[in-house]
Amino acid sequence: ETMAVTMVIGNSGRGLSPSILSPGYTIAAIIANQFAEAVSALEVESLLYAALILFLLTLLVNVLAEIIFYRLHRLPTS
Repeated sequence: ETMAVTMVIGNSGRGLSPSILSPGYTIAAIIANQFAEAVSALEVESLLYAALILFLLTLLVNVLAEIIFYRLHRLPTS
């Protein structure tokens, strides 16, 4: 799944671009593409830090979705 998305969005690590249609690179793609080639401890630690950031972003989105879902289903029906 990660590799399919990586290939669809262009697999370009050039950084941020003002255009939404320009090639890009996701955090998951960075981890998948570079983890096998990481040789130094700093590279591995950087990729693990990126994985932690990805985990925290995913957790935040899921918690916010649960809060929204809970509030929408708490509303009284008339």
